[in-house]
Amino acid sequence: MNERFDEKQYVQQVVKMLKCSKEKKEEIRRQLEADIRDARERNESDAEIKQSLGSPVAMAEEFNRTFPESEGRKYRKAKRIRILLLILGIAGIVAVVVYRMLPKGVPIEESSICKETEVGAQSEKLIALLDGGDYEAMAEIATSEMQPYLTEEKMEEAKKTIGDDWGTFRNFGKTYMTEIRQNGQSFAMVQMNASYDNVSVTYTLTFDAEMKLAGIYMK
Repeated sequence: MNERFDEKQYVQQVVKMLKCSKEKKEEIRRQLEADIRDARERNESDAEIKQSLGSPVAMAEEFNRTFPESEGRKYRKAKRIRILLLILGIAGIVAVVVYRMLPKGVPIEESSICKETEVGAQSEKLIALLDGGDYEAMAEIATSEMQPYLTEEKMEEAKKTIGDDWGTFRNFGKTYMTEIRQNGQSFAMVQMNASYDNVSVTYTLTFDAEMKLAGIYMK
């Protein structure tokens, strides 16, 4: 007995593997749904539809090969945001949002968990490790929640959304620090501007009470 073709599951699996913008994914979703409806109207069997479409993996790969570079850039940017949206002990609170909350934080001079010099030194150390591609060393001084995100593949992909060739690090610009207190937990938050030969990067770094990296965002 042939297994029934689950068109909703098929379309969802294809869309999930697409490396393009959200808008493009929705366009392809509608296209696939329309193609399957047309096949149903032609009275094609489940087996015929499955054979015509191929596997979800093959279909997604075919679409991905045809996307222009502009779609790839949109996808990498969206993925970077997904990868680097960092939970600060509270589900749903991300680095960008927390940074916007900085004025409500505690001045770093009044911090109960760290000293300004300590936070600055740890931040510069992490950025130096990132510049050198030493992601294993970064993971060693990060929280267990952050470690899975500090892989070479994910970090290099995130860096490429800013630029393919950053060039050599030149200097740090303005630095802002504060302490964020939420739900009984405290985090040191740092925003640092860094100049390279070819790009300028704004880092937002978050550290827990043990000065372990709890969040990183680059733009």
